[in-house]
Amino acid sequence: MELASMNLAKIKHLSQFCLSTIILLFSTSSFAVNEPEMVLVKGGCFQMGSPGREKDRDDDERQHRVCIDGFQLAPKEVTKAQFRRFVRATGYQTEAEKNIKESGCFAYSSSENKWAWRAGKYWDNVGFNQNEQHPVVCVSWNDIQQYIGWLNGQAGRQYRLPSEAEWEYAARAGSQTTYFWGSTVDAKACRYGNVNDKNWSNKFPCNDGYKYTAPVGRYKPNPFGLYDMSGNVWE
Repeated sequence: MELASMNLAKIKHLSQFCLSTIILLFSTSSFAVNEPEMVLVKGGCFQMGSPGREKDRDDDERQHRVCIDGFQLAPKEVTKAQFRRFVRATGYQTEAEKNIKESGCFAYSSSENKWAWRAGKYWDNVGFNQNEQHPVVCVSWNDIQQYIGWLNGQAGRQYRLPSEAEWEYAARAGSQTTYFWGSTVDAKACRYGNVNDKNWSNKFPCNDGYKYTAPVGRYKPNPFGLYDMSGNVWE
């Protein structure tokens, strides 16, 4: 689910169907054991989309005013450890494992320097090193719905994915710049995200410390207290 107006700083992970991590929201304030931490995002209005002058914008990013009700959002991406608990509890196999529609996961190969469907790659065998605090990748929209259904059953709540407008509102965090920290392509980006740095094509003249995914919450949050809203993995 690629968002309309946030130019993600680097797509440097394995993903499937353009969705690799889960950001959950719900409407209550108490938490049970193993439930995700949540952050309150106060409602408000903003300009959704991006100005025509913004580099790399898509044609469907026409700016328009949108108002959002308040909601709660997980401040960090879902980790491998969290997804593993679901898999162990249910025996679930992801679509990448079952080769639904295509074989394996849509992944990048540094030796071939290209993205392609790669047989045998799935969330626990992504082709690069991850620990349990890295974001889970190589999962489809259908996989995510299964995870959310299981989580709702365990918690007795109504978690869901945010809408596109909710996600962009949270990602912008009150800003109107290309990224929440600004629009200038400079070394400051590596403080805020796992970006297209010297490990890749050097769009940003800095080193964020990771060539592929980084542990969740490794960089500075945006003003809403949310981490990795640009970079790391593709929401």
